[in-house]
Amino acid sequence: MNKKRFIELLAKKESGEITLLEQMEFLSNIEQHSQHAQLMESLKAIKLISKKDSAEYFENQWDMLQEKLQTNETKTGGKTYWKQKTIYFLAAASIFGVIVISVLFFNNGFERKISQQNIFYTKKASKSTLVLPDGSKVWLNADTKISYDKSFNNKTREIELNGEAFFDVVHDAGRPFIIHTEKADVKVLGTAFNIRNYKDEDLLETSLIRGKIEVILSGNKENKIVLKPSEKLSITKNVISKQINTPIAEIITLSHVTIQDSMVAETSWINNKTVIIDKPLYEIAAELERQFDIKSIFKSETAKNYRYTIHLEDKSLDQIMEILQLSKKNRL
Repeated sequence: MNKKRFIELLAKKESGEITLLEQMEFLSNIEQHSQHAQLMESLKAIKLISKKDSAEYFENQWDMLQEKLQTNETKTGGKTYWKQKTIYFLAAASIFGVIVISVLFFNNGFERKISQQNIFYTKKASKSTLVLPDGSKVWLNADTKISYDKSFNNKTREIELNGEAFFDVVHDAGRPFIIHTEKADVKVLGTAFNIRNYKDEDLLETSLIRGKIEVILSGNKENKIVLKPSEKLSITKNVISKQINTPIAEIITLSHVTIQDSMVAETSWINNKTVIIDKPLYEIAAELERQFDIKSIFKSETAKNYRYTIHLEDKSLDQIMEILQLSKKNRL
């Protein structure tokens, strides 16, 4: 990959406009060219990277940093790897008159975390699919992020999730598949299931389609809940945060997945369908904000609590709003 292409991807990444395929190309380049990774982190360390910057701006700063870096390397040739990383930072700082207080930002632990972690995400109004190194397949709903280390697929297969994703996991008894969320971990061997874990929602939901999974509450490792096919576990996140000793019955709800028109409501989004069962309008509005990248405003507090049961398939936003309006009239 040439310099211009890497800078183009860097600009897209910082602006949030990078696609899933471009992210994979970007991460591959970082792994193959350590100099690119170090230069990028030097720019980020002294706040030279902004989400509003253009690719032309990145390229200009990049050239200035490399020129300064080459000068320093000529003067200090034969230094250790750790000192070379420090030079990257000092070179960047000297260009813009930044006072360098500490170079701890470039300790080896942080460098490993940056270079070894793979991060994939979808923006609002977009969905995507991803095949993991072990062959497991993941469907990402809108506004979702997953990450895993390079050690994935060694002794264990571990992933962090924020958002909603459906997993079809390849069976491997010797290497458990573990999904980490802020309030619970989900451990599987080989199965298909859905996890919904948005930061702005009070519930963490896990719906099992086939196989078997084990859910372990954060901060309460002794409480393990095993789900069987067609079961759904809902965890109240704010209760866990406020009360460490809260009875388990007040934290979790075990039920069954919802079948509507021969579809599982919890996983209908994979096929670009939305099945809403007796949900208040404020929850529906939050979902539409993610799916269409819009901002909803309620003029009436009463309207927030109107409840709906509807089935949407490949509908535009205008069509959905019309359906909601007609449903409200019918109820009245």
